[in-house]
Amino acid sequence: MATTATNNWKLGLFVLVGVITMMGALFWLGARRFQRTSFPAVSYFDESVQGLDVGSPVKFRGVTVGNVSDITIAPDHRHVQVTSDIYVDAIQRLGLGDRAPRPGEEFINPLLRVQLVAAGITGVRFLQTDFFHPGRYPEPKLPFDRAGALHRA
Repeated sequence: MATTATNNWKLGLFVLVGVITMMGALFWLGARRFQRTSFPAVSYFDESVQGLDVGSPVKFRGVTVGNVSDITIAPDHRHVQVTSDIYVDAIQRLGLGDRAPRPGEEFINPLLRVQLVAAGITGVRFLQTDFFHPGRYPEPKLPFDRAGALHRA
């Protein structure tokens, strides 16, 4: 009888340690996701961004490189300003950059464009980035500078 009680105690301890270890590993993996080094990238859209939400993915040719962190109206009250957090490790892994940009530094390739893409028929949208020919897709002129001041005519 003493050996059965001892074995049950050891089995219970083994299960408890296993569950605690698994919970700790899941917490550690989840916490790592929130500690990714990122930098902000701002895009402007001259259309409705219905279906795009904070947390929506930003993808480069289908590979997630960041997520949307803020959606607001631009200073001209016509465009929609979308700020995204772009992950430095994803950019490095894809060979698109080797580090996060310094404050005030121009770091975006002039051929890179961002577009709003629908995911299926549900109405959910995400941001897709890719390189486009500047002759066919020129950089749009905004009625304000990036610091937010409107250009007066």
